[in-house]
Amino acid sequence: MALFQNCPECEGNDWATPVFQSDIRCKQCGLEIDPEEVKKEPKSILNDIVSDEPKVSSQKNREYSDDLRSRVNDKKTEGWEVLEYKSDHVVMGKQKKAGLIRHFVTFLLTAPLTLGMGNAAYHEYKKRQYEKMVLREKEELDPREETPSEALESLEELREDGLISDTEYEAKRKEILERL
Repeated sequence: MALFQNCPECEGNDWATPVFQSDIRCKQCGLEIDPEEVKKEPKSILNDIVSDEPKVSSQKNREYSDDLRSRVNDKKTEGWEVLEYKSDHVVMGKQKKAGLIRHFVTFLLTAPLTLGMGNAAYHEYKKRQYEKMVLREKEELDPREETPSEALESLEELREDGLISDTEYEAKRKEILERL
C-alpha cells in the first residue's frame, strides 16, 4: 500500500523519510519534496486497498492479428475473460472450478451462522483462486523457408556428395552465416 504518489522526476515510488526533517527524499533520484505535494488522497488509498477487480486497459480497439483475435475468442468461449490489452499481448484470467465449488460450500456452511458474511471472506479468498494466461502475437515462419542450420546441413551434404566444390561451399556458407 503506497501512501505517496510516484516521484515527479523519475516516476519511482520508493521514498525515504528522514527522522528530523519535514521533507521526504526519493531513494532513486534523490529529489527532496514536501510530503503534502505527493501524498495520495485517502479515497485513492482506499481504492488501492479495496480494488480487487482486474483493471481492463482502454486499448480494446487496437488492431491485433487475426490469429491472436481468434485465439482470444476461443479462450472466451472456454470461460476466460480479458483482463488487459497490451501492445503485443492480451492478458486473460479465469476463476478455477474449485473456487466456484468452494464458494457454494462456503455460502451453505456460513450463511445460517454469519448471515452471509462468509461471502465477504470468500471475496478475499477468490483473489487467490484465479488463473492468468498471456496470449502473444506469433511471428510465423514461412514453412518453405529453410532455417540457417538446415541450409548448412544440406550444403554439407551437397559437398560430401561431390555436387559442389569446396570454394562454392565456402562462398555459400559465408552467405548463410551473414544472413544471421
